Amino acid sequence: MYFMKRVILLADMNSFFASCHQAVQPELKDKQVIVAGDPMKRIGIVLAASYPAKAVGVKTGMAVWEAKQLCPNGCFFYPDYRLYIDFSTKILRIMRDFTDLVEPFSIDEAFADLTGVMHLWKKTPGEVAAILKERIKSETSLLCSVGIGPNKLIAKMAAGVQKPDGLNVVESVDRFKEIFWPLPVRKLFGIGSNYEKHLRYYNVRTIGGLATFPVALLKERWGKNGEMLWLCANGIDYSPVVPTSLEVSKSIGQQRTLPRDLQGFDRIKVVMLELCETVARRVRQGKYVGRTVVLTLRDSRLAFLSRSRSMA
Repeated sequence: MYFMKRVILLADMNSFFASCHQAVQPELKDKQVIVAGDPMKRIGIVLAASYPAKAVGVKTGMAVWEAKQLCPNGCFFYPDYRLYIDFSTKILRIMRDFTDLVEPFSIDEAFADLTGVMHLWKKTPGEVAAILKERIKSETSLLCSVGIGPNKLIAKMAAGVQKPDGLNVVESVDRFKEIFWPLPVRKLFGIGSNYEKHLRYYNVRTIGGLATFPVALLKERWGKNGEMLWLCANGIDYSPVVPTSLEVSKSIGQQRTLPRDLQGFDRIKVVMLELCETVARRVRQGKYVGRTVVLTLRDSRLAFLSRSRSMA
C-alpha cells in the first residue's frame, strides 16, 4: 500500500548525450565518452561526459583541452542533436504507455503524473517506477534516475539523490524536510551561485534555513521569485503536469559565440542588431507579446554580465 494523494514521477536520463553515443556504439560501454564543441569555433567546451570520464574530473562546461588532459585516451564526439532527439522521443513514447500525463521538462527529463492510473497497476509507486526504468533500459540501452514525490518539485529533488540508475521515493512533504532541509541551500532546485551568494548575507546556508526564513523579507528582496524560493524550500508546489507545456514559448532568445573577441560598441552593436532582428522575427511569426527584454554578454574571461528591463 501507499499513501500519496498525488504520485508524480520524474525520469532523468543519466549523462544523456554521452549515453546516446554509447547506445549506438556498444563497444563504448564503460569508456570515457565526452561530447564537446569545436575549439576552432570557440565553442570548445564539454557538454556531457560518461561516468568513467566524470570519475577522473571531467565536468560539464570544462574546456576541451582540459578534458583531453584528464582523458588522453577518451572518445570525443561533436554533439549530434538528431540522435538525442530520436532517443528522447523514444523515451517519451515509453512513458506515455504508463500515463497520458507526460510533460517533457528538457531533452533528457520528463514528468509523469501517475495519480489517476495507480489503481490499474495494483503496485506501489516504486514498483511502477522500476518497471518504467527496465523498459527504458531494455528498449533504448539507456539508464535513468527516477524520483517520485507528491509534487513536481519533490520528484525533481528525489531524482537527484542517487545517480546513475537511481530510484528514490519521497512520499510526503515531511519526508522531504527530513532529507533535504539539512543540505546546503545550493542543492535546492532553482538556487544558483548568485542566489547562494546573496542568501549568505542573510546567514541562510541550508535549505531548512531558507524554509524558516521570513518569507516577507524574501519577497521584499526578490519579489515573486523570493516567495517561490521559500515555497520550494518548504516542498510546496501546486503546478500540474502539463503535456503541452513545451508547445507554448514562455521566452524567445538567441545567442552566438563569436569566432574572435570584439572591442568597441560599434562592432558589438552590429552583432546585437542581428540577434535582435532574429528574435523579433520569431516573435512576429508566433504573434507573441513580450514584457521584459534581457541582454547577456560574456567577456574573454568567461564572466557574464546581464541586464534586463521590463515595460510597464
